[in-house]
Amino acid sequence: MPTAEQLGIASLNPTAALVPTEEIAETVMFLCSDRVRMINGQALGLDGGQLAQL
Repeated sequence: MPTAEQLGIASLNPTAALVPTEEIAETVMFLCSDRVRMINGQALGLDGGQLAQL
């Protein structure tokens, strides 16, 4: 059950949800794999679209 603070933070982004830690871990594992040799020097936002609102 999310806390009131987590619900408040989640309400700030378009998906109205927090990014699950598992999804962040999967993304990190993907970026550490050999499948992404051509991705260099990029900032990847895992925020449910919150940065796109700025």
